[in-house]
Parts: sequence; C-alpha cells; structure tokens
Amino acid sequence: MHDYTKDDALSIRHAIQTGDLALAIQLHRVISPTVQMAHMHETDERDLREFLETPLPIFSFCSDEELRELRLCMATSICLHIRPENALLTETSLTWRHPMSHKAAAQNFFKTVAIHRTVSAWLKHGLVRTAKILNSADSPYRECEAAAREYAIQELPQLPLHGCENLNTVGCRCSVVASKINGLSQSW
Repeated sequence: MHDYTKDDALSIRHAIQTGDLALAIQLHRVISPTVQMAHMHETDERDLREFLETPLPIFSFCSDEELRELRLCMATSICLHIRPENALLTETSLTWRHPMSHKAAAQNFFKTVAIHRTVSAWLKHGLVRTAKILNSADSPYRECEAAAREYAIQELPQLPLHGCENLNTVGCRCSVVASKINGLSQSW
C-alpha cells in the first residue's frame, strides 16, 4: 500500500477521465515509484487503455454512465495501488445499486480485461489454434462446467460467463489456457 492524498487521487482520476493517460501514469509513478521486485507488473498506458476500452458484456446491466464510472474507478485504483473493490466505495465513485458485490464487480472486471488481453494477443500473432476453459477446483457451477472444454480460438466464449453462480459474490473463477499452439506438433 502506498501513501497518497485525496488530491493525488483526484488528479489521477481527472487525467484518466480527460484521456491524458500519459499524465495519469506520471502521477502514478510519483505516488508509487518504480517497483523494485521483478515479479510485479508496472502499470502503463496500455493497462489504462484496456481498462477504458475492453468490451464488458458481463456488465450489460449497467447504464452507460455507470459503465464509464466503473472503468474510471478501476483505472484509478490500479494507479493508486488500492484494492479495486475499494475503488467502488470512494466518495468520487458511482452509487453501486446492483446485486453484484463490489468485490465481485472488481474481480469480474479484472478477469475480463486480463483474458481479453491474452486472447487478443493470441489472435493478433496467430499463436494459438485452440484454447480450453478451465473451472476453479472448489466451485465449478453448471454453466461453467458445461463451458469447460476446448474451443477453436475464434469460437472461445468471452469470460466471465453470464450464468456463473459466482458472478455476484466472489466473481467468476474460470480461466482460459492455450491448448494447441501453432507451429507445434503436440497440444499442451
């Protein structure tokens, strides 16, 4: 956890809101100097852009205004190094009136962006022919179990799945892994 003031938070939020992602990252780096640990991802403009642009069909119950605010809260939270579910509770955020808990909304949001990023890279570079949806070991639900199989990469359903029973509590816990890699004779 890094120390930041309310003014820091509002400055980052405003920079993201106005589309000045370079300024948002500069402010982020002042608050949270470059991470020294090699295993930590350093937030960059690409992260913020994906938070602002990735399709989010799982949040189809939100109005356009709520969806813009959700995106802004999540992008701001990553710059401030605060737990994303807490970003939905700040005084600058929307009133969340949906059955999906703050924690689940944050989990579903981050999962959607991460999987979209991975699958988009696979498609862009032609790396993967097929991919598998995997369920979490502790709580696979009916729709998730039905979806847990191998797909041609172009036919892979977008995660999280609308019918997942974890959506409103902890968030969908399914994941996707590459199965058959282009240029390799065996599948993984």
